[in-house]
Amino acid sequence: MIFFFILLVLVVIAQIAEFFIPPLDWMYHAHIYIVPVLVFYGAMALPFPLMLGMAFFAGILLDPLTVQVIGAKVDISLG
Repeated sequence: MIFFFILLVLVVIAQIAEFFIPPLDWMYHAHIYIVPVLVFYGAMALPFPLMLGMAFFAGILLDPLTVQVIGAKVDISLG
């Protein structure tokens, strides 16, 4: 169970860190995504209910971080 919470904390840290990692010029401006690797690792290492919980947590965390706000209008909202 401690491993599950460690993975949740790593997902939060990786989600924030992805914004600060610049795109790679030599790969035609490709971005590096760490969170899908952690979620895939959790899917292999955790039991089924915990894996679903981690995938749900990562998806819910991704929504507020990718909302597009233009002026006072939300262009792409949560969900």
